[in-house]
Amino acid sequence: MTSYPPTSIERRHTQVSYPDLKIRKHQYTSGWWNVFIQIRTDGRGNVIRTDLLRPETDGALEKIFVEQVRREIARWSFDRTAAEINVDVRFHVE
Repeated sequence: MTSYPPTSIERRHTQVSYPDLKIRKHQYTSGWWNVFIQIRTDGRGNVIRTDLLRPETDGALEKIFVEQVRREIARWSFDRTAAEINVDVRFHVE
């Protein structure tokens, strides 16, 4: 995670937990799945905009990972600073 300007969010939230999911092997493709969300906050630390930049597709498995990242972000508190926060998470499916 990177914040411009730097904020404490970079130290407080360093990982997103893997979603608790059980799927059959024929339902997915193994490999890396990336979720990249850009957040903008105002001077009071309120989220004013959230953009999903990756994945570019919206299949069933992609939705699971995107929702996991969104759930984590919803629990975060942000510094009282106008900032752009880039959340880039990689999940590995075996």
